[in-house]
Amino acid sequence: MSRTSSDATVTLSVLDRLIDQWIVRQEAKAALFPIPSDEDVNRSMERLKRSFSSPEAFEERQKQSGLSDDDVRRMLRSQLYLSNYLDSRFRASIQIDDKAIQEFYTTRVVPRAESRGQSPPTLEAARDFIQEALVQRAINEQADKWLKESRARLHVDNLLSETPK
Repeated sequence: MSRTSSDATVTLSVLDRLIDQWIVRQEAKAALFPIPSDEDVNRSMERLKRSFSSPEAFEERQKQSGLSDDDVRRMLRSQLYLSNYLDSRFRASIQIDDKAIQEFYTTRVVPRAESRGQSPPTLEAARDFIQEALVQRAINEQADKWLKESRARLHVDNLLSETPK
């Protein structure tokens, strides 16, 4: 059975994500970063369930995936651990100015509301949401840069070939 170029790209993408997670996990462990509490995991589980159209839709998807509640909770705890660590590492250095908030409001919030036939919220009503969205984007950008630097420093070599054999 031969792999297509698309299969190889997906495999490399998954491998890159696993390497990134390993790097973050090792840094978090070295920093003695705390593991998320059961309460945090429960809140994440509830958010995940609410992201589906109904509780039955969540249960059906969980059944299709073959994951138990414990499996899902373990994955959520791991993701929370990694994202909380990155948040704590980069959030303090991020500054969002009023100009960036205004631009996001004008270019993203207003057009999105109008495309749905809704009146956009006022800038003041949307300010906290916009600020957090911009902070999260900046955390992601800083984390991506840090991970690239870490990969170079650690000499992570990808031994998978993009060319199918």
